[in-house]
Amino acid sequence: TAAGSYISSQYAGVYNVDMSTLTSLPSIPVNATSFKASSNSITSLPSLSSLPLLKLLRVSNNLLTSVPSLSALTALQILDLTSNQIASFPSLSGLVALQSLNLSNNQLVLFTPSLSGLVALQTFNLSVNLLTSFTSSLSGLTALVTIDLSTNQLTSFSLSLSGLTALVTINLQVCPLLTSFTSSLVGLTSLATGSLANCALSV
Repeated sequence: TAAGSYISSQYAGVYNVDMSTLTSLPSIPVNATSFKASSNSITSLPSLSSLPLLKLLRVSNNLLTSVPSLSALTALQILDLTSNQIASFPSLSGLVALQSLNLSNNQLVLFTPSLSGLVALQTFNLSVNLLTSFTSSLSGLTALVTIDLSTNQLTSFSLSLSGLTALVTINLQVCPLLTSFTSSLVGLTSLATGSLANCALSV
């Protein structure tokens, strides 16, 4: 069932159509600041090119396989697309306000978008995908608090973590093919948890 052209909201700019048996969405209202459409059967998203006020987009637990361009979402702070079937992901260029990116439990084998310029990013979650490698530079992500790449098919991790002074948690557990971790942890003054449990690393 598709939603109608107008989706009611309790507060101006706040739209919630969670658990509404939807299979598609109309255009998201241009005044939207928050849009939630989780736990439906949505297979694709409408254009996201004219949403200058949108701060939160949550479309988790659906049937998405891809995502349209995000480059116009300059106010977006939280993007949650967990538990879909996403196999490819667009550029993150322009998302200067983004604080949380959650793509957990999808079908990503590769993650190619650059993270450069995401100066506000605090939480980055690609857990429970099919990643065989992760090469996106983390340089300049000085606000980053959590990196979660757990439960993937990574074989090595060698990215520079230098300068990530806000980083508290890096999670690489349950990557059964991970045999090499060569990233230096020197200078990570906030780091409290680094998990490599259930990997293939030699002790």
